Amino acid sequence: MSAPARELSTPRRAPSHKPSAPRPSARPSAKRVVVRPVKAAPRLGFIVFSGAVLAALIVGVVVLSAFLAQTSFQIRSTRDRISVLAERYQTLTDQAARLSSPSRVASWASKHEMVVPAQVHILRVPGTAAESGSTSEVRDDG
Repeated sequence: MSAPARELSTPRRAPSHKPSAPRPSARPSAKRVVVRPVKAAPRLGFIVFSGAVLAALIVGVVVLSAFLAQTSFQIRSTRDRISVLAERYQTLTDQAARLSSPSRVASWASKHEMVVPAQVHILRVPGTAAESGSTSEVRDDG
């Protein structure tokens, strides 16, 4: 038997560092080179916009605080006025009750030489409680 023949191998070359020329191909290249311009203006615009928004927010908070302070002063003033008016109402109600008491009215009438009438006439108005059957004590000095 004989031994198989050996193939002669060709020595491999080390890759070179030089770029190789592109091979011409039948298809056009699918890669597109997009050149983006450097934009420095949007950064400045963003800074100006954010500064304006922050300034508006700060002014809004200060104005809101001033309105709340003013409203609290008005509420306090109104509460004080309500308490003063409630005291005055109580005083006037007590005074009206004293002035309208029957003994005071009778003494005032006697001082001004007023007399009780000899005969009292009571007129009944149709549709009132007296006609519907409720009786009230009526005094007739006659």
